[in-house]
This record gives sequence, structure tokens and C-alpha cells, in this order.
Amino acid sequence: MSISESICRYCNHRNGDSESRCAHCGAPLPAVGHGVGHALLSDAEELAGRAGRLVTGSAHAAEKVEAEIGKAGEGVRKVAGEAEKGFAALTLPVLGWKGVFVVIAGLLVLVVVVIRSCSIDMPSPIGELAPVGQLTPVESLPDQIRTVSSCSRAGTGDVDNCVIAAEQPLLAGAITGGRALTFTVREDPPADLTAVVSGWRAAGGTVVADGAVFIGVGPSATVRYADTRTGLRIETAAFANRAGAQTFLYRSGLVR
Repeated sequence: MSISESICRYCNHRNGDSESRCAHCGAPLPAVGHGVGHALLSDAEELAGRAGRLVTGSAHAAEKVEAEIGKAGEGVRKVAGEAEKGFAALTLPVLGWKGVFVVIAGLLVLVVVVIRSCSIDMPSPIGELAPVGQLTPVESLPDQIRTVSSCSRAGTGDVDNCVIAAEQPLLAGAITGGRALTFTVREDPPADLTAVVSGWRAAGGTVVADGAVFIGVGPSATVRYADTRTGLRIETAAFANRAGAQTFLYRSGLVR
């Protein structure tokens, strides 16, 4: 490029040094003799101006971000203050040792009152039935036996003769050899019943329970039940075998 030529800084059209405006776009041309250097200097000045504006804008943005952070921090401090007030409101007064002692003593008294005012039903020991003094001997039988039995009072004495039909589920599995089961229910004086139980023990057989309530299977596969506290006594006819007699004990509720 000739030094006497001027290049338009807007459209890059080459113009003579005598022209003051671009022949192509009409834009003002740099002074003659300055040439490319003057154009480059103008471009540099424009770039510097843009950079300055960017720096200024960045500074303003940073100040804005800092202000927002300050606002957020103030909000956090405010929330923390409110939470601290809430916890302070929930804090219970500290009791002295005397106050604690009074509270514990009151709780102990309450427990004692509740225990004395409530009755607790304890499970019955093995084979124990309802007291005969409150019910008749037949009424004191377990529901499994009483509801399927047909009982009648014997002519003399306090003895009930009872029958369970052979088709009853209580006798399922031919535990009686397909026959109905007969048994007696009576109430004996406790002293007399103690002697009866001693005779059962001496006769042999299988003892299922031996205490205040005696439950056993005799040598001929009969069931024997006696409560020496109430005098209740139950004796059955023979089962098909000892296993059948023991099955009846558990099915009937005499052992539970």
C-alpha cells in the first residue's frame, strides 16, 4: 500500500491522499500521511474504551453481589435470633433437688394406688378348674366337656353320671374304640380326696400332674382328676389305650 493512500476504517476501501471522504461509503478518512498507523491507533483507542466499560460494569456487578450477600447474611442472623428466642421460651425451669424428690415421691404413691386398685388375672395352673363352692361340680367342668356332656344326678350321694356321645369331635380318632365315654363328677371332702389320690398313686399308671391338682391315667387307661383344695373329683371309663386317654386330657381342657 502506498503511503499516499488512505484506507477507510469502516469499509477498507482505498482512497487517494487528496480525498477527505471514502469514495465507497462516504465515511471521513484519516488525515494524509497518518495512514495505517493512525487507523490502528484509533482502533486501539476504541478497544481501550470498551475494556474500560467492561471493567466498570464488572465493578458495579461485584458491588451488587456483595450487597446481596450482605442482605442474605442479615436474614440468616435474623432467623438465628428468632430460633434462639424460641428455644429460650421452651426451656423448662430447673428444679432443685427438693423438687425432684417431691416429684419422685408422688409418682411412687401413684403407682402403689394403681396396683392396689387393679386386680390382675393370673393364669390358672395346670388342670385347675373353677372352685366347686361357687359352682356345681358339673358347672365347674371345662367348656369342652360340659357343652357336649349329658349329665344326671345319681340316686344317692353327690355324684353326677355323665355321657359323651361317640360321634362328638372330642372323641375323634377312635380314642374310646368307637364307644361313648362315661364318667363321674363329684365333690369330696378334701381330706377324703387326699386319701383317694394316695390310692391312685399306689395303683400305678401315668402321672400327668402331681400337686394340689392330681391328673393321671390309670393302669386300665382311665382318666383320673382330683383337686385336693376344692374336693372336685373326676373319673372316666376306659379309653382304647393310654395314648387315647392322654389325648382326651388335652382336648378336654383338663390339662392346659
